[in-house]
Amino acid sequence: MLFAQQEIKVSAKGTLRDDQELSLIIQTASAEDISAFAVTPDKRFVLTASDTTPRIWEIASGRLIRELGGHSEPVIAISISPDGTKIATAAGPELRVWNLATGQLAHSVRSTTRIRRWLQFGNSGNELYFGSDFGLHRWSLDAKSPESILPNKFDVRGNMATAT
Repeated sequence: MLFAQQEIKVSAKGTLRDDQELSLIIQTASAEDISAFAVTPDKRFVLTASDTTPRIWEIASGRLIRELGGHSEPVIAISISPDGTKIATAAGPELRVWNLATGQLAHSVRSTTRIRRWLQFGNSGNELYFGSDFGLHRWSLDAKSPESILPNKFDVRGNMATAT
């Protein structure tokens, strides 16, 4: 199999000097751009997605730790819980939450709207916030479905929500 190399530059304030960057070269199975990435709070792992499969990489060695399967559409957003134990991925209308240590799927839900590149855990790590063309939404991980918290009051474009 041919691999394409992609470089991710990670600012690791607190671990490196402020003027240093950590550069991690990742080999992907295709030449597609990485569509989403996130770094764990302890700066040990970087998560990437360039297709339907999120991947966990060890920063120190550059080694692929695990692939997380199950999405049928390309992953467009990744978030890591504040305590670094959970990973959230978004693909189309689907949200998935994984256990970082085991790679096991912990929660999954389909939204009534497509997620638009904005996904963030709340401070407790038990809620996810995401943007769509129809506003901002919250999913409490113990709830069966997400709820709209700012419907039609916000226009979400890319990674930035702006008041209309």
